[in-house]
Formats: sequence, structure tokens, C-alpha cells
Amino acid sequence: MAPGNRSLVQLIKKWLQSNPQTFLSFQMSRKFRPLDLLSLFSIKRPFLSADEIAELSHVPISTVYRQMKTLRELGMIEALDRERYRLGGAVSVLDRIAREADPLLKAARPVMVRLCKKTKHTVTLTRLFKTDLISVSQELGRAPIRVGYERGEIVPLFYGCTGKITLAHMEWRALKTLFKGNAQQISAAGLGADWKAFLSTLRDFRSAPYLWTEGEITPENVAVASPILDEAGRVMGALTVIMPKSNRPSGIDDKIAIELQAAVEEVSKNLVV
Repeated sequence: MAPGNRSLVQLIKKWLQSNPQTFLSFQMSRKFRPLDLLSLFSIKRPFLSADEIAELSHVPISTVYRQMKTLRELGMIEALDRERYRLGGAVSVLDRIAREADPLLKAARPVMVRLCKKTKHTVTLTRLFKTDLISVSQELGRAPIRVGYERGEIVPLFYGCTGKITLAHMEWRALKTLFKGNAQQISAAGLGADWKAFLSTLRDFRSAPYLWTEGEITPENVAVASPILDEAGRVMGALTVIMPKSNRPSGIDDKIAIELQAAVEEVSKNLVV
């Protein structure tokens, strides 16, 4: 499954489960389900033919056509022509519902606007979903910059202050799973050649309320991030202030970091009100 589509698939699953009759029609073998089909679409693959879906999912073309028919009836898939398909209008509706109902976005949006005005720099909000960090919202600062990721995209966990500070506050089990599946990438990112070294690096990150990095996501940027924690101390995501290196005044790092910390604390407070 493409990582960037996992949150979408989870949302659709919840919607289907709230409609029992529709959900029953979606029951299939463990090898292939319609929701698996949706996850094949991505920014790099916005359009797919039935043959391409069959090849990517390793299932018979007859199975693909049968499930495409169900998805088209639900508005999840639209036919561009006889050969190609794209995600349908129902997906956009679900995306809007998810955004409007997202408590983290509701708590953070006004805070982001104020932080952007105070610092004059771009502010981003990311949300942790299992072991994926997803870009949720952005407030653009005065200086035009290339953030490196758009809304809905997966943000790297092993590079950049946003991913690293979130990683440092993740639960032990999630970290263990990540390390087992990404030991080489973690080592290459300089986060630790083994499990103990990895944990030691994360402890160092966690010892401070924020983390600065330079040029790790986009070479021309410098950024500072701070984790958003819920009432139980679990990490939900992060707020990040991003600025171009060329427009970064000297001696203001502490001021920006203090403003960021205050903003994160306000978001966390809004979440429990």
C-alpha cells in the first residue's frame, strides 16, 4: 500500500462500517479487497487502467472489473474513458469531512495563523498516523519558499526537524517496528547504527522542547519543530516554522523557538477544552 494513502483508506473503512449493507458488499478474500484497489492510486499514479491494477495487485482481471463496478457505484472511482480510471468525487467529499471534523486541525488552525504573522515565516502542521507523518495544513509566510511536501503527503521521519522531533516522542513499540523495517535508512540518516544508538539519539532529541535542522528536506531552508502532545503525553504531530536560509536574521532563533513553544502549548490546551 502506498504510505500516503493509508489515512484515506482508514477513513473510507470507517465510512463503510457506518453503512452496514454497503460494507457487506465489500467483503472479499484476504488476497484483494476494493480498499486495496484505492490505495494503488497516488500522486505519481493518478490514472490507472484495469490491466495496470491487475498487474499491480496480482489478481485476475475479472476480479478487478467486479470490484471497480462496486467502487464506481459508490462514487469512489470514476472512468475517464474505457481504459483509465481515477479516484471519484466521493473521495473528495470524505476528505472535506475528515478535515472539518479533525480536532487537531481545529485546535491548530487559528494558532498557526497567529504564529505565521508573528514570525513572518511559513508554519506547517503534521499529524502522526500509526508510523506515518502526514502533512495536514500550511500557513505561508512572507518569503516564498519550497516547503518540500504538500497537504496529504507523507513527511520523512528520519530527516528534518519535523520528523525527528515526532520520532523522538513516539511509543517504544512503534519505534521498534520502524527500526526493524528501516535499520539501513536510519543508519544512513545518522540516527544510529543499531537499536541502542537509535534510542540514544532520540533521547537527545527529546531532551529539548524543540529541534532545529538545516537543509535536510529542502536544501535552501532552515526549520524548527516542536511536538504536539495530547493530555496523556502521546505525540499527535508537530508544528514547524520554516524559513529560507537567505532570509534568516542572526540571533533570533530563541525568539522563534519560544513563540513556537507557546503555540504548541496553546494547541495542546485547545485539544482538551
